Amino acid sequence: MNKLLLFLILMSQFLFPQLKEMEVKPTENRGQIPIFRDHPDKAALIFYTQFDNLSFYSSYGIIETTGDQKGGKYILIIEPTRQAIEVRCSGFKTEIIKLGDIQPRDVLYYEVLPKKDEGIQGVTELGITIQVSPQDVKILLDGKAFPNNTTTSVTPGSHQLHVEKSGFTSHFEEIFVSPQNTFFQLSLSAIEPIPVTISSIPPDAEIFIDGMSKGKTTRSMFIVPGKYDLRLVLPGYLQIAEQIVVSRDETKNKFAYQLKRNTGILKLVIDPPTAKVKLNKEFIDHRKEIEMAPGDYIVEVEAETYIAYRTSVEITLGQTTTKQISLERKTGKLQFTINPAETECTLSQNGIEKFRWTGLKLLNDIPVGTYEVTATFGEYNVYSGKVIILEDQTTIEDIQMVKESETPEGMVFVGGGTFIMGNNDGRFDEKPAHQVTVSSYYIGKTEVTLRSFEQFIKATNYETDADTGGGSDVFIGKEMDLKSGVNWRCDTKGNVRGNVEINHPVIHVSWKDAVAFCNWLSEKEGLQKAYTVNGNNINCDFNSNGYRLPTEAEWEFAARGGNKSRGYEYSGSNDLNEVAWYGAYSNDGTRTSDEGTSEVGKKQPNELGLYDMSGNVAEWCFDIKRKYSSESQIDPKGKSSGSSRVTRGGSLVSSLMGCRIINRFSSRNENHRGFSIGFRLAKTR
Repeated sequence: MNKLLLFLILMSQFLFPQLKEMEVKPTENRGQIPIFRDHPDKAALIFYTQFDNLSFYSSYGIIETTGDQKGGKYILIIEPTRQAIEVRCSGFKTEIIKLGDIQPRDVLYYEVLPKKDEGIQGVTELGITIQVSPQDVKILLDGKAFPNNTTTSVTPGSHQLHVEKSGFTSHFEEIFVSPQNTFFQLSLSAIEPIPVTISSIPPDAEIFIDGMSKGKTTRSMFIVPGKYDLRLVLPGYLQIAEQIVVSRDETKNKFAYQLKRNTGILKLVIDPPTAKVKLNKEFIDHRKEIEMAPGDYIVEVEAETYIAYRTSVEITLGQTTTKQISLERKTGKLQFTINPAETECTLSQNGIEKFRWTGLKLLNDIPVGTYEVTATFGEYNVYSGKVIILEDQTTIEDIQMVKESETPEGMVFVGGGTFIMGNNDGRFDEKPAHQVTVSSYYIGKTEVTLRSFEQFIKATNYETDADTGGGSDVFIGKEMDLKSGVNWRCDTKGNVRGNVEINHPVIHVSWKDAVAFCNWLSEKEGLQKAYTVNGNNINCDFNSNGYRLPTEAEWEFAARGGNKSRGYEYSGSNDLNEVAWYGAYSNDGTRTSDEGTSEVGKKQPNELGLYDMSGNVAEWCFDIKRKYSSESQIDPKGKSSGSSRVTRGGSLVSSLMGCRIINRFSSRNENHRGFSIGFRLAKTR
């Protein structure tokens, strides 16, 4: 009998293990911690313990449980009222703390320990079964995965059960495991899906819900109510990542997003504005704001005559970063001598005066580049010329002023200068516009006249086999039946026939004829001839003091008005009728006027006092025609080989376009003659 009793006692202890006891007792504060920042009207309990699986219950509800549970500190935010707090732990009996009159912002401190020497190890486990339908649900017991319908060991006591499945109502409850309570059964209720719309601006962002692609915005679909992780992805834009709540209230299920560019703005302010800029070694247009991805970039700035600069810039998302960069100029020196010493001098660049002085001058730290020097004094010609300042070098200039009386008769002094030749909006052979600098020179006020050329022929018995386009006895002008009755021509012996207007420009002269005239006139006046003729090879010495044809650049600079230019379209005016004889033929070749060439110097002159640079007759230039380059040039003289010489200025048969200063004619060989072609003299200063 005693043995049977002992056996029953042992079996009861195995089947119904005794729960251990905890001891909960007041203690002192063990370290300050902010509690009431978010709950200023609540009270708090702080538990210090070696347990890491405590749970708490109050019929009034616990506002929040926080603290460092792994570190042995639990913080309970509670209502400041009389209540009982249950302290629970698996394998231990529940302990109850009864709170009396507690006020807002009160804090009570407790220590939770195993009673006596029981410790917390060796807690007896019980096999429990949780059976849920449908079968493929997700079961969490105390936050850890738990199998469905499979007996698994757990410690006795309270546990948090969470069961969920997409499309079904989630289940939350606290279960109490004991020898009498080891089987738990429940069934989830299915949920009807709800219409949901997801849109974005801009559209076409890819939609991810709980990591699965659902197409692109804007998109409507059915989703069961609940919480979901949503992502919207569109290249070049910041990703949207947030949790959305699909509600049973369909009006709350329209999710719209304004996507933000994944960029910042870079604004560069560069001095000089013409500098070339690289961003991460790629050339950019620094005049525009640049939208770019956030990050660090390298900016490199360089400009002719400036010291190159390199720096880094950080682009911040959604912000405009402004970077101001001023390049430091390279500099040189100018040692300037001029006579007379009383001469007033200015140094300008691009029309802006930089320095002014009288007589001799030593200028230091001048930014490198090309400058225009202008010098004026009394009865002397105004001097205009170029000065080139090089980095860390001294440029030496020695100027001798020339009196107005020294200017050759019938010519105008043109001070050297810099201008933009050509036009980017013009015809194909007028492009590109480019900077040209010319030295000082003289140029004829008018085109060479029939009277002057007649003297040349009589003095030299000049003959030619050039193609005149007329009879064999015609040299200067072929017979023209004019309404005015003027019938003029000149044979190879220089005899002028008919009633000739001898102050008209000479026509029907070839380029070679003009060269021969220049050498004859130089020799007549005791000057060094500019041209050396060796058969068909003709070379020009631009350092000689004899007469020559102007270069194309000299012609255009003079036609523009030189350093006095006012920017007219035609030479001397924007109204062609004020300065030119033109338009004797219509576009279909029909003669509209029988006036022929006109007497020189009868129209309005340009800014330099030059006549007929537009209209009357086209004028031979020295150059063999070349294609323009965008590079800056000094005293260009055309191509070095070829026979297609340039004529400029339009003529009596030209249209408005043909009389523009920038208009170019060519495709005329050196022996060609025409009734609308003459020439004008030039001379090196």
